[in-house]
Amino acid sequence: MIDFIPADYKSRGLRGNFRVFEFSILLLIILILFLNIFLYFKLASKKKTVADELEVASARLEIVDRRLENFHSQDSFKTQFNLTPLMEKLKELLPQGLIIDSFIINEDKSFEFRGQLSESDKFFQLMDKISNSAYFQKVMIEHSLEDREDKLKLIKFKIRGEITQVGR
Repeated sequence: MIDFIPADYKSRGLRGNFRVFEFSILLLIILILFLNIFLYFKLASKKKTVADELEVASARLEIVDRRLENFHSQDSFKTQFNLTPLMEKLKELLPQGLIIDSFIINEDKSFEFRGQLSESDKFFQLMDKISNSAYFQKVMIEHSLEDREDKLKLIKFKIRGEITQVGR
C-alpha cells in the first residue's frame, strides 16, 4: 500500500486531532455535570412543592376527620328525629330538573336548602309548595338569576326555615 501523506504531517495532524478529541470529551463531561446539577435542583424544587401539597392535603384530611368525629358524636340528633317522612314529602315537592347543591338539617330543626333550577315556573311552584307545606315554617327564600354560557338562565336559590313535623 502506498502512503501519499508525509510522515511529519501525519504526526502533527494526529496530535491536533487528539487535542480536539480531549477538548470534546472535557466539554461533554462538563455538559453532563451541569445537566445533573440542573436536574438535581429541579427535582429538589418539585420535592418541596409535593411536600407542601401533601401538608395541605393532610391538614384537609384532619379537618374532615374532626368533622366526621363530630357527626358521629351527635347520635342524639339521629335518635331524636326520624327523617324518613320528611324526605318522602320532599320527594313529592321537588320538581324534575332540580339540582341540589346542599341540604342541611340542624339539631334545632332549622334547615337550609340550596339548589338550582333552569325553569322559573318550576321554581315558583317549589316556593309555593314549601311555603304552604305543613312540614315547614318561617320559610325564607333567596334567589338569583344567572346567565350561563349555553344561553340557559339558571335560578340559584337558598331556602331556610324550620321543620315543624318530623316523624318520631
